[in-house]
Amino acid sequence: MIRSTLTLLALGMAFAASAQLPFRYVTVSEAEINNLEGSLDLIDTYKSYLLAEHPQHGTDWNFYTSNEGHGYFVFSYSDLAALEAARDAQRAADEAFWQGMMADSVRASKFMNADRLWDWTRAELYELKPESSMLPTDMAQLADKPFRRNVGWHMNAPADQVMAIWNQMLALDKAMGNDHIFFLLETVFGEDANSFFISVADTDAAAYQAHLAERDAKREANAEYQALATQFASMVRTTDDVYLRFHPEQSLSRASN
Repeated sequence: MIRSTLTLLALGMAFAASAQLPFRYVTVSEAEINNLEGSLDLIDTYKSYLLAEHPQHGTDWNFYTSNEGHGYFVFSYSDLAALEAARDAQRAADEAFWQGMMADSVRASKFMNADRLWDWTRAELYELKPESSMLPTDMAQLADKPFRRNVGWHMNAPADQVMAIWNQMLALDKAMGNDHIFFLLETVFGEDANSFFISVADTDAAAYQAHLAERDAKREANAEYQALATQFASMVRTTDDVYLRFHPEQSLSRASN
């Protein structure tokens, strides 16, 4: 749980601007949530502790939940050196936090079984590739868009070939007015080094579905797009398709160094 160092992105949920990215690397730890209320309670306690005792803790991090019972701890770093420094700081903060918790008999009793609030399932590091994505020009564009749909693919063909087709599809989408906010994340290392993910941001699931229907109608009427899409489908396989809702009131967002 939190004692297991929280150095870890969640598929495309990085907030960034296209001109000057506030970070380059993002990491995610994914967990199966066994007790959402208890998890949020503990996370809030931990957040309050860090803000009060470790204000210089230098990472951006958030907690996301999905309706499938998954939780994602998302972190971002400007570079790998910052990631390593943050990891060391996190370990020290974790240890101090749990020593304090155990010294308080009431809290210790309340969170004695805290590790069972969730079970870790995955942890990976990704590198943001702005040159391959349609990033928003202003971070404020995402302020009122708590809904996310994240899709991941494994590449069965060379990455440069897949990305060439992908970027042509994005260009056609943009020309047709299908201007969803896309984030493209490509793995730096991990269990599956030939995967990439996109995330579509919108206000809510209903708004997204309405936009999706309009977008698909334009795509179906465009023969060039259909040819590219067929070629793309032959080069990848879907590995993840998750709908997530970001809860700002549950955010652990912190200013990045």
